[in-house]
Amino acid sequence: MLAVRQIPYGEWLPDQPSVGNACKTAKNVIPHGSGYSSVRSLAPVGDALDGQCLAAISCRASTGEIFTFSATGSTLYKQDADAWEDVSKSGGYAASAWEFAKYGERIIAVQTLSTPQYYDLGVSTTFADLPGSPPQAQHVAIVRDFVVLGNLTEGSVDRTSKIAWSGFNNSEVWGSDIATQTDSQELLGDGGRIMRIVGGSYGVIFQENSIWRMDYSGAPTIFELNEIETERGTPASKSVCWLGRTIYYWGHDGFYRFTGQASEPIGYEKIDTYIRGDLDVSRIDYFIGAADRANGLVFWIYPSLENGAQKLVVYNWKVNRWALIDQGPEIIFQYFSAGYNLDSLDSILADIDSASIAVDSQVYNGGQIFLGGFNADHKLCTFAGDYLVAELETGDIASSSGNAIFIARARSQVESTGGGTIAFCGRDSLGANVEYGPPISANDYGEYSLLKTARYSRIKHQVMGGSDHLMGIEIEYREAGRRSKYVR
Repeated sequence: MLAVRQIPYGEWLPDQPSVGNACKTAKNVIPHGSGYSSVRSLAPVGDALDGQCLAAISCRASTGEIFTFSATGSTLYKQDADAWEDVSKSGGYAASAWEFAKYGERIIAVQTLSTPQYYDLGVSTTFADLPGSPPQAQHVAIVRDFVVLGNLTEGSVDRTSKIAWSGFNNSEVWGSDIATQTDSQELLGDGGRIMRIVGGSYGVIFQENSIWRMDYSGAPTIFELNEIETERGTPASKSVCWLGRTIYYWGHDGFYRFTGQASEPIGYEKIDTYIRGDLDVSRIDYFIGAADRANGLVFWIYPSLENGAQKLVVYNWKVNRWALIDQGPEIIFQYFSAGYNLDSLDSILADIDSASIAVDSQVYNGGQIFLGGFNADHKLCTFAGDYLVAELETGDIASSSGNAIFIARARSQVESTGGGTIAFCGRDSLGANVEYGPPISANDYGEYSLLKTARYSRIKHQVMGGSDHLMGIEIEYREAGRRSKYVR
């Protein structure tokens, strides 16, 4: 007599053994408490940049107008509907990295080979050198009423562990003056280079091997600087991202979140070992994080050893679960949609009626904040394309008695009308190779006929079309004795 067993799609835990309820694969899905949901592909919006996008920022001015800026090695751009307007200063730039920050109605852009640049929203037509003789810098953030620069170049001297801040409520005053509260400070110790500064009501400074907190104290010290953690830090400056006052980053041994006082591991014995084994450390500068505020998710692109590709992982902090997405954008960032109507959508879609992009997506409403990115063609994209094929793979299904099990059929526990297939892998020992048979389609009753016997069984499920509820697989089975051998 056949018994029925539910195999839920549990956490994606590639660092854990294969036996159990953990998923060995959770690809092209978003993790939730009771399973997963489908994710859409990257859909281009408008024209391409002149080269690889190095940084981007999207913001709303006090007037309500949306501004989006991007940067390549030679050019700073402003989005103008489906096109990119060159808003570089005369002569352009020569840069290998950029960072942006919004200071009131002013955008500040920095890179180590030129004076910090500024653009006043609704006023400027091009970027220009920030007045006040600020130092060249690799990093910028806004802490309370101050512009803070880090990893400085002063003349021809690199001050990689030094910060400087502007005058109080004045981005055009620099130097050392108690009256205006502008000053600078070298971070002493073995922390190494400043890798990122996170602003807000207090500042958090990430070095290679240390994390500092800067709290406003007023004259004469202006800021109180305290080293919160030693031997932590990050080797990947762009991996640092934040949701509210919680900061997420890739450390030297895995993923962490920093709460203002200490770091907590979020990938330990989950995906850290998997990522470290696949990470191309020679391209660590392409390890980039961004928060999706609308959905409470954090995403990271990381450079993979697999064919030099970029891979994308997503973390749902509310349920502490992960998944992998088969997309490899150049960068990701928080993007405010500019807003389109049916007429203006013609400028970015060749044919609205036949477009694969969901034209009713909130991405095109305007003023909505989403996760954006730039693809390999250097085009701005949102996750509004076709649904990707979701792929979920169970751990090894086994009997507690050690017997082999005969699986007659399986049923999908997925709410989707897009169809799908399953493939079966059977092994008589955990040391045997994982080899799947051909994909199997469901019959008219939604059942997948298997008729397979093995001591350890896996099922790989591919789901086409979108679904908000990818929950698991149900199998009908019976124990088959200790001598049964799997035959493919």
